[in-house]
Amino acid sequence: VSCNISCCFTVVSSLKLIDAWKPHKLRRLYFVWVCRDIQSFHWFADLLCALYDKLWKENRPDYLNIRLFVSQSSGIQEIIGEKYQMLNSRLFIGRPQWKLLFDEIAKCNREKTVGVFCCGPKEISKTLHKLSNRKHLFGARFEYNKESFS
Repeated sequence: VSCNISCCFTVVSSLKLIDAWKPHKLRRLYFVWVCRDIQSFHWFADLLCALYDKLWKENRPDYLNIRLFVSQSSGIQEIIGEKYQMLNSRLFIGRPQWKLLFDEIAKCNREKTVGVFCCGPKEISKTLHKLSNRKHLFGARFEYNKESFS
């Protein structure tokens, strides 16, 4: 759900080989990335757009749900434009409202198990772990996983 740069790159790069994920019964990926400033997205935007375009051409536009959060709005106009048009509606200023996000995902995944993978700061990790362990509407169950580089 939340990742640092190398972790994000690895996940999205491997998604280009989407068919290799079929044995894992991956039906949809909610990709949430939280960064302080817009420059963190620049090098990654081309990869996200290429993956989204690939899925669109394969008639699987809903397979990847991308949400990019940036806490500082300076420079935001640099990424919004023709080249990264598919990211425009997926870019939010501020921090995610995690509870609302979990509720939305639970509603879309009734009676299913949803894997949560966090690769980020301890504070976000604690929040996601707590949300994963609570009882959710619609019978959805969240399994929390994390990667730590500290």
